[in-house]
Amino acid sequence: MSDPGFVAFCDKPCKVQSAEAGVMSQISTLHWGGPSTATGVFFNVPRPMPSGTSGKLLIVSTDKTAVTISVFRALKKVELPMDMR
Repeated sequence: MSDPGFVAFCDKPCKVQSAEAGVMSQISTLHWGGPSTATGVFFNVPRPMPSGTSGKLLIVSTDKTAVTISVFRALKKVELPMDMR
């Protein structure tokens, strides 16, 4: 995966608390201004992300109550900030 970015859509404002894809991974969290029901992460390392790489994300609500993730998917290249393309 040449642009390893992911987005989650939640039932209430949420954020990425942590993310990893291998022991040396480095991330940038993605925000869409103010309290948002969308949150995302971009893996700066490994990049490109090799096929079969396992990873994990911890997504939490901004008010510390349980959150439900309705959609989780890879970001499209056009959805990435210009400096991450």
